Amino acid sequence: MRYMVIVNNLVKRFKKEKSKEIVEALKGISFKVRKGEIFAIMGPNGAGKTTLLKILSCVIRPDEGEAWINGYHIIKERSKAKASCNLIIGGSWLGLHYAYTVKENLMFFGRLYGIPKEVLLKRIEFATELLDLKNILNKEAIFLSTGEMHKAILAKMLLIKTPVLLLDEPTRSLDPVLANKVRAILTNIISKEYKITILMTSHQAVEVETLADRVAFLNKGKIIACDTPSNLKKKIRKLEKISIKLNRVPSEKLISKIKKLDIEKLNLNDELIEIYTRELEYITPNLIELIKKEDLKIVSLSSERISLEDVFKFLVEGECYESI
Repeated sequence: MRYMVIVNNLVKRFKKEKSKEIVEALKGISFKVRKGEIFAIMGPNGAGKTTLLKILSCVIRPDEGEAWINGYHIIKERSKAKASCNLIIGGSWLGLHYAYTVKENLMFFGRLYGIPKEVLLKRIEFATELLDLKNILNKEAIFLSTGEMHKAILAKMLLIKTPVLLLDEPTRSLDPVLANKVRAILTNIISKEYKITILMTSHQAVEVETLADRVAFLNKGKIIACDTPSNLKKKIRKLEKISIKLNRVPSEKLISKIKKLDIEKLNLNDELIEIYTRELEYITPNLIELIKKEDLKIVSLSSERISLEDVFKFLVEGECYESI
């Protein structure tokens, strides 16, 4: 198995200007990202997420430790490592030059990576259509709103097809419709079609669960957990709940069958069945099948599932409880 990103005991320190105090942003973190994987880093503000991406993209150097991008050492083979990744991050000099139009900025970044002009123009046209850039393409960056700026910066991921894409909060400042479109682009085009390995940061638990193959929780400069979203959710004792309202009161026979599924507790209130379980994803299809066999109709169905936010609270704050 080939790893596209390898991080080994990275440490980064900063000195505060006023107090001269030394702050350790990264405290010896290590992880590996497999080829073709979407790997997410979650954590609060100040956890070290953006610092990590800047190190991996060769913008800043670590104080200790090593890292490789596409097999290239970020310090010893800096040029090759830098050419192997595309960093998408909001904010002035790492985003767009304020005096140039959006199109001029995209042309600049594309030519910087050696993309032929004709190919680049076609990719800009494709990005314009997908991200709805038509109205801002000839607008200078200084006059863009925060959302327009971020949308324009994201266009870079459709132009530059490096082996590794580094994304800092990809849907920040975007409206819900465009945010969903960007997630679809990452999954269907960047990952599946372009075969690009993605390392992203995000505050949004739902976004990470939707996109990521694996996720690492970063808190106070340390990785406190790293696994698949489903495995991470198994770390806490909170039960998941499914509520099903039927068109009539279920029979005792049906309730008896449901209780044989992998459930912890069942509440019955006339036509409403409430079930608590640790295996919601697996019992739901069987539950629906049992109801259909009894010739009953589902009027409504809702669920309360464990989220990655629950996991993070558990790992950081020690919250550990039963939801019954």
